[in-house]
Amino acid sequence: MTSNSISVELRRLVTQRAATRCEYCQIHQNFSIYTHEVDHIIAVKHGVKLLLIIWHFHVYLVTVTKALISLR
Repeated sequence: MTSNSISVELRRLVTQRAATRCEYCQIHQNFSIYTHEVDHIIAVKHGVKLLLIIWHFHVYLVTVTKALISLR
């Protein structure tokens, strides 16, 4: 694996987060002819630290949203 490759663990996390859907068009993997690709949405030059910050912020927003919905 080169330094620019996406790790197996990160691929798994992205697939899980996206619920096996394309994060652009939202089509489920089961309805796609080709396997969905995990891309470098954040340029590699910005490093993993920025990616982790964004990931944790995303998880925080999902958690807060679910909590607010449950209060209804």
